[in-house]
Amino acid sequence: MAALVALAGCTKYSVECELMVQPRVMVSQGSDPRTPAYMARTYVWYIDKKEHLDHKWRPESYADADAGIVRHRDTGEEWSYGLMGSQNSDGLISITLTSSPVLLVATDPINRLYAWRTFDFKVPLDRVIIPVTFRTYYTPEQFPYKDGEWMVYRDESVNAPQEEGER
Repeated sequence: MAALVALAGCTKYSVECELMVQPRVMVSQGSDPRTPAYMARTYVWYIDKKEHLDHKWRPESYADADAGIVRHRDTGEEWSYGLMGSQNSDGLISITLTSSPVLLVATDPINRLYAWRTFDFKVPLDRVIIPVTFRTYYTPEQFPYKDGEWMVYRDESVNAPQEEGER
């Protein structure tokens, strides 16, 4: 009987949570904030509690974010190929999580914007919807901006000044 009690104390339970990222796009101030950002991508990496708090892992560029690559800000270490979600016809991107916390990266390839945030759930959840809004009308000086817990950036190469001889 004692062996059964000891075994029960060592059992690990898997908790699943369906994470739904809701990427939206606003093309002008006052436009409908519920317009889905179609063709958006979302990647997820499992991180530890310390990484959840110190925000050392993040994409360093649009190219990294779109390719599913994040880098550690201090060491330069690279993680690639996080879990990638799939977008449904309503524009929601679904990913099944089995633990927490996680680093989320979302991209809007049409407008070349990207965003990242961490997410931590402490109790079993069936489904969580996390929206992110890509504001395409913002000027380069307004980036990055905060959208809830998301930090949103634009691709630095878009509208970059051309060097002499490239014209």
